[in-house]
Amino acid sequence: MPKLKTNRAAAKRFRKTANGFKRYHSRRRHNLGDKPRKQKRHLRSGGTSLVHESDVGRIVQLMPNARVSTRKRATPYVAKAADGTPLPVPVKAAKPPRPPKPPKAPKPPKAPKLAKAEKPAKAEKPAKAEKPAKAVKPGTAETK
Repeated sequence: MPKLKTNRAAAKRFRKTANGFKRYHSRRRHNLGDKPRKQKRHLRSGGTSLVHESDVGRIVQLMPNARVSTRKRATPYVAKAADGTPLPVPVKAAKPPRPPKPPKAPKPPKAPKLAKAEKPAKAEKPAKAEKPAKAVKPGTAETK
């Protein structure tokens, strides 16, 4: 059986705690001069927060050696109300059938093709004027 390998990128970004996985806040690395003071203060307070429970399953897959119980791995995330009760899962309503498409309009008839003799003749191009002879420098091989 091959070894279970931890995704090293995930191992550098998340730490396992008793309550879940700890992560650092985003938007706290650069361009801090452009961010308002209040935003930087809120990002700084605590410095970390827990990963949302809907994302824990993905992190557990990336970090198989994080010692997470198999029951927790197999349990899918269920959205909960403020009082802790699970929210009802919305049932998709069946779509009504599509109305039939209207029939296509008939295509107009094509114009009859002209015979070769009836086609208009192409306009003739004017004849090219001859270029003047090049002036030859004295002392060259072309002079006679």
